[in-house]
Amino acid sequence: MTGEGQGGAGFPAPDSLDGEAFLLPDRSCGTCNLCCKVYSIAELKKAAGQWCVHAVRGGGCGNYVNRPESCRRFFCSWRFDPNLGPEWKPEISRFVLSTDPALRAMTVTVDPGMPHAWKREPYYSVLKRFSEVFFRLDQKVVANLRGQITVILPDRDVSIGSIAPGDQIDIWRQGQVYGATLRRGAAPLLPGSRLQGSS
Repeated sequence: MTGEGQGGAGFPAPDSLDGEAFLLPDRSCGTCNLCCKVYSIAELKKAAGQWCVHAVRGGGCGNYVNRPESCRRFFCSWRFDPNLGPEWKPEISRFVLSTDPALRAMTVTVDPGMPHAWKREPYYSVLKRFSEVFFRLDQKVVANLRGQITVILPDRDVSIGSIAPGDQIDIWRQGQVYGATLRRGAAPLLPGSRLQGSS
């Protein structure tokens, strides 16, 4: 989950289209460049949670004209979703909202300098409501702190650790209780396991 080619608060993400066409006209990055810290950038061999060498203090990129393709294609959900107020701008919330189509998830990629930012209000209760709505849509909400994933469920948070290519997160509900688990390499479900959306 690198944040590359993602954007928008819902699915589908405009990763195969011109993402700029979906941006809200009254929103710009301005002084915010938290995405330059929280995501890994393969082209620059930059690890998640560390500032990019090209990040400019106070916002922007010192290598904007020659920035990698993954940076060109990325816009956070705050730039797309009119329902996210000014408090959701990453430089204020201290996390970046985006979508991960491969995991069918809204990701909350957290600034390691404020690892519990997503658990503050007004964010935490809203993320819980998002998780309830997304569950019904066969999607999930996850917090990502330097590659360590926590699934945000309506009634609890489940830490599942790091995700490798081919892994899959399954979420389910049994009565009023929600659960989440990680299947390594998309291994077959164990007998008696319940897939997301089961009741």
